[in-house]
Amino acid sequence: MKSITAIAMAFAAAAMVTGCASAPKQSNAGHGNQTDEVKPWIESRSDASKAFASQCSVGTVATAINAIGAPLQIMQRQAYDKVDVAYANYKGRRIWTAIDNDAKNGASKAELYASLSAEDKATYDAYQKYCKDQDFGERENQLKAMLPKLAQAGVEIGSLVVMAKKDPDFAKLAGLAMATQVRNVNKDADALKAILADTNEATKFWKALDEQDKRIQEDQKKMEAEAAK
Repeated sequence: MKSITAIAMAFAAAAMVTGCASAPKQSNAGHGNQTDEVKPWIESRSDASKAFASQCSVGTVATAINAIGAPLQIMQRQAYDKVDVAYANYKGRRIWTAIDNDAKNGASKAELYASLSAEDKATYDAYQKYCKDQDFGERENQLKAMLPKLAQAGVEIGSLVVMAKKDPDFAKLAGLAMATQVRNVNKDADALKAILADTNEATKFWKALDEQDKRIQEDQKKMEAEAAK
Protein backbone atom coordinates (compact mmCIF):
# COMPACT_ATOMS: atom_id res chain seq x y z
CA MET A 1 0.00 0.00 0.00
CA LYS A 2 1.38 3.39 -0.89
CA SER A 3 1.53 6.18 1.66
CA ILE A 4 0.23 9.67 0.96
CA THR A 5 3.88 10.70 0.62
CA ALA A 6 4.28 8.25 -2.23
CA ILE A 7 1.15 9.61 -3.83
CA ALA A 8 2.50 13.13 -3.54
CA MET A 9 5.73 12.03 -5.20
CA ALA A 10 3.76 10.41 -7.97
CA PHE A 11 1.86 13.62 -8.42
CA ALA A 12 5.04 15.60 -8.76
CA ALA A 13 5.99 13.53 -11.76
CA ALA A 14 2.48 13.23 -13.18
CA ALA A 15 1.29 14.75 -16.40
CA MET A 16 -1.56 16.95 -15.29
CA VAL A 17 -3.23 20.35 -15.19
CA THR A 18 -2.90 22.11 -11.88
CA GLY A 19 -4.45 25.31 -13.07
CA CYS A 20 -1.87 26.31 -15.65
CA ALA A 21 -3.42 27.76 -18.77
CA SER A 22 -1.57 30.84 -19.89
CA ALA A 23 0.17 30.91 -23.25
CA PRO A 24 2.24 29.20 -24.43
CA LYS A 25 1.53 26.41 -21.95
CA GLN A 26 -2.16 26.47 -22.81
CA SER A 27 -1.50 24.17 -25.76
CA ASN A 28 0.20 21.77 -23.37
CA ALA A 29 -2.54 21.75 -20.75
CA GLY A 30 -2.61 18.27 -19.31
CA HIS A 31 0.85 17.36 -20.60
CA GLY A 32 4.12 17.52 -18.71
CA ASN A 33 4.81 18.95 -15.28
CA GLN A 34 2.84 22.14 -14.69
CA THR A 35 2.94 24.59 -11.84
CA ASP A 36 0.01 26.31 -10.21
CA GLU A 37 -0.33 29.56 -12.13
CA VAL A 38 -3.94 30.20 -11.16
CA LYS A 39 -3.27 31.27 -7.57
CA PRO A 40 -0.75 34.05 -8.37
CA TRP A 41 -3.08 35.26 -11.12
CA ILE A 42 -6.01 35.37 -8.70
CA GLU A 43 -3.88 37.34 -6.27
CA SER A 44 -2.75 39.89 -8.87
CA ARG A 45 -5.77 40.24 -11.17
CA SER A 46 -7.77 43.46 -11.38
CA ASP A 47 -10.65 43.89 -8.94
CA ALA A 48 -13.90 43.02 -10.71
CA SER A 49 -15.97 44.55 -7.91
CA LYS A 50 -14.60 48.03 -8.61
CA ALA A 51 -16.95 49.55 -11.19
CA PHE A 52 -15.34 51.16 -14.21
CA ALA A 53 -16.25 54.82 -14.87
CA SER A 54 -14.97 56.95 -17.72
CA GLN A 55 -12.71 59.86 -16.81
CA CYS A 56 -13.84 61.84 -19.85
CA SER A 57 -15.91 64.90 -18.93
CA VAL A 58 -17.69 65.08 -22.29
CA GLY A 59 -20.98 63.45 -21.32
CA THR A 60 -21.85 61.79 -24.60
CA VAL A 61 -18.38 60.31 -24.95
CA ALA A 62 -18.28 59.15 -21.33
CA THR A 63 -21.65 57.44 -21.82
CA ALA A 64 -20.39 55.65 -24.92
CA ILE A 65 -17.23 54.51 -23.14
CA ASN A 66 -19.17 53.33 -20.09
CA ALA A 67 -21.42 51.37 -22.45
CA ILE A 68 -18.32 49.38 -23.42
CA GLY A 69 -17.05 49.00 -19.86
CA ALA A 70 -20.29 47.79 -18.26
CA PRO A 71 -20.80 44.59 -20.31
CA LEU A 72 -17.05 43.94 -20.27
CA GLN A 73 -17.09 43.95 -16.48
CA ILE A 74 -20.09 41.61 -16.44
CA MET A 75 -18.07 39.16 -18.54
CA GLN A 76 -15.07 39.72 -16.27
CA ARG A 77 -17.08 38.73 -13.21
CA GLN A 78 -18.58 35.72 -14.98
CA ALA A 79 -15.17 34.47 -16.12
CA TYR A 80 -13.64 35.04 -12.68
CA ASP A 81 -16.50 33.09 -11.09
CA LYS A 82 -16.02 30.13 -13.43
CA VAL A 83 -12.30 30.00 -12.62
CA ASP A 84 -12.83 30.44 -8.88
CA VAL A 85 -15.39 27.63 -8.72
CA ALA A 86 -13.12 25.24 -10.62
CA TYR A 87 -9.99 26.32 -8.75
CA ALA A 88 -11.66 25.68 -5.39
CA ASN A 89 -11.15 22.00 -6.24
CA TYR A 90 -7.40 22.39 -6.75
CA LYS A 91 -6.37 20.02 -3.98
CA GLY A 92 -8.95 17.40 -4.89
CA ARG A 93 -7.81 17.55 -8.51
CA ARG A 94 -4.20 16.93 -7.43
CA ILE A 95 -5.10 13.98 -5.24
CA TRP A 96 -7.41 12.44 -7.85
CA THR A 97 -4.81 12.75 -10.61
CA ALA A 98 -2.01 11.32 -8.47
CA ILE A 99 -4.10 8.30 -7.53
CA ASP A 100 -5.30 7.84 -11.09
CA ASN A 101 -1.76 7.92 -12.48
CA ASP A 102 -0.54 5.38 -9.91
CA ALA A 103 -3.53 3.18 -10.68
CA LYS A 104 -2.69 3.27 -14.38
CA ASN A 105 0.79 2.07 -13.44
CA GLY A 106 -0.63 -0.97 -11.69
CA ALA A 107 -1.36 0.21 -8.16
CA SER A 108 -4.68 -0.51 -6.52
CA LYS A 109 -6.90 2.56 -6.57
CA ALA A 110 -8.82 1.22 -3.57
CA GLU A 111 -5.62 0.84 -1.56
CA LEU A 112 -4.37 4.26 -2.60
CA TYR A 113 -7.67 5.79 -1.56
CA ALA A 114 -7.58 3.89 1.74
CA SER A 115 -4.14 5.33 2.49
CA LEU A 116 -5.47 8.90 2.41
CA SER A 117 -6.20 10.84 5.55
CA ALA A 118 -9.85 11.47 6.40
CA GLU A 119 -9.45 15.08 5.25
CA ASP A 120 -7.94 14.07 1.92
CA LYS A 121 -10.62 11.46 1.38
CA ALA A 122 -13.27 14.13 1.90
CA THR A 123 -11.43 16.42 -0.53
CA TYR A 124 -11.15 13.62 -3.09
CA ASP A 125 -14.83 12.73 -2.72
CA ALA A 126 -15.90 16.37 -3.03
CA TYR A 127 -13.89 16.74 -6.22
CA GLN A 128 -15.41 13.59 -7.72
CA LYS A 129 -18.87 14.93 -6.91
CA TYR A 130 -18.00 18.30 -8.44
CA CYS A 131 -16.95 16.66 -11.69
CA LYS A 132 -20.00 14.41 -11.75
CA ASP A 133 -22.43 17.28 -11.17
CA GLN A 134 -21.05 19.75 -13.72
CA ASP A 135 -22.75 20.45 -17.03
CA PHE A 136 -19.53 21.01 -18.95
CA GLY A 137 -21.41 21.37 -22.21
CA GLU A 138 -23.24 24.40 -20.82
CA ARG A 139 -20.05 25.86 -19.38
CA GLU A 140 -18.38 25.42 -22.76
CA ASN A 141 -21.31 27.11 -24.53
CA GLN A 142 -21.05 30.06 -22.16
CA LEU A 143 -17.36 30.35 -22.90
CA LYS A 144 -17.87 30.12 -26.65
CA ALA A 145 -20.54 32.84 -26.49
CA MET A 146 -18.24 35.11 -24.51
CA LEU A 147 -15.12 34.93 -26.69
CA PRO A 148 -16.43 36.87 -29.73
CA LYS A 149 -17.84 39.53 -27.41
CA LEU A 150 -14.42 39.96 -25.83
CA ALA A 151 -12.84 40.22 -29.26
CA GLN A 152 -15.35 42.91 -30.22
CA ALA A 153 -14.66 44.78 -26.98
CA GLY A 154 -10.96 44.77 -27.89
CA VAL A 155 -11.75 46.38 -31.25
CA GLU A 156 -13.92 49.04 -29.60
CA ILE A 157 -11.32 49.80 -26.94
CA GLY A 158 -8.66 50.20 -29.61
CA SER A 159 -10.69 52.88 -31.37
CA LEU A 160 -11.86 54.93 -28.38
CA VAL A 161 -9.95 58.10 -29.32
CA VAL A 162 -11.18 57.93 -32.90
CA MET A 163 -14.72 57.42 -31.65
CA ALA A 164 -14.41 60.34 -29.23
CA LYS A 165 -13.12 62.75 -31.86
CA LYS A 166 -16.14 61.97 -34.04
CA ASP A 167 -18.45 63.13 -31.27
CA PRO A 168 -19.76 66.67 -32.01
CA ASP A 169 -19.34 67.90 -28.43
CA PHE A 170 -15.83 66.47 -28.22
CA ALA A 171 -14.89 67.92 -31.61
CA LYS A 172 -15.72 71.44 -30.36
CA LEU A 173 -12.86 71.28 -27.88
CA ALA A 174 -9.55 72.95 -28.69
CA GLY A 175 -6.08 73.39 -27.28
CA LEU A 176 -5.56 72.29 -23.69
CA ALA A 177 -9.19 71.20 -23.29
CA MET A 178 -8.89 68.83 -26.24
CA ALA A 179 -5.51 67.50 -25.07
CA THR A 180 -6.88 66.87 -21.57
CA GLN A 181 -9.88 64.94 -22.82
CA VAL A 182 -7.80 62.92 -25.27
CA ARG A 183 -5.56 62.00 -22.34
CA ASN A 184 -8.62 61.03 -20.28
CA VAL A 185 -9.93 58.83 -23.08
CA ASN A 186 -6.53 57.17 -23.34
CA LYS A 187 -6.66 56.51 -19.58
CA ASP A 188 -10.06 54.92 -20.08
CA ALA A 189 -8.63 52.76 -22.85
CA ASP A 190 -5.76 51.62 -20.63
CA ALA A 191 -8.15 50.73 -17.80
CA LEU A 192 -10.42 48.79 -20.14
CA LYS A 193 -7.45 47.01 -21.72
CA ALA A 194 -6.41 45.81 -18.24
CA ILE A 195 -9.90 44.48 -17.56
CA LEU A 196 -9.98 42.81 -20.97
CA ALA A 197 -6.55 41.23 -20.47
CA ASP A 198 -7.55 39.72 -17.13
CA THR A 199 -10.85 38.51 -18.56
CA ASN A 200 -9.09 36.86 -21.50
CA GLU A 201 -6.66 35.22 -19.08
CA ALA A 202 -9.61 33.99 -17.02
CA THR A 203 -11.15 32.34 -20.07
CA LYS A 204 -7.90 30.43 -20.65
CA PHE A 205 -7.83 29.10 -17.09
CA TRP A 206 -11.54 28.34 -17.31
CA LYS A 207 -11.03 26.31 -20.49
CA ALA A 208 -7.99 24.39 -19.22
CA LEU A 209 -9.55 23.45 -15.88
CA ASP A 210 -12.81 22.40 -17.49
CA GLU A 211 -11.00 20.23 -20.00
CA GLN A 212 -9.28 18.39 -17.16
CA ASP A 213 -12.45 18.00 -15.13
CA LYS A 214 -14.53 16.95 -18.13
CA ARG A 215 -12.07 14.11 -18.83
CA ILE A 216 -12.46 12.96 -15.25
CA GLN A 217 -16.24 13.11 -15.56
CA GLU A 218 -15.99 10.92 -18.66
CA ASP A 219 -13.73 8.48 -16.81
CA GLN A 220 -16.27 8.29 -14.00
CA LYS A 221 -19.03 7.46 -16.47
CA LYS A 222 -16.92 4.70 -17.99
CA MET A 223 -16.15 3.22 -14.57
CA GLU A 224 -19.82 3.33 -13.60
CA ALA A 225 -20.77 1.61 -16.85
CA GLU A 226 -18.17 -1.11 -16.26
CA ALA A 227 -19.37 -1.63 -12.70
CA ALA A 228 -22.95 -1.96 -13.90
CA LYS A 229 -22.13 -4.84 -16.27
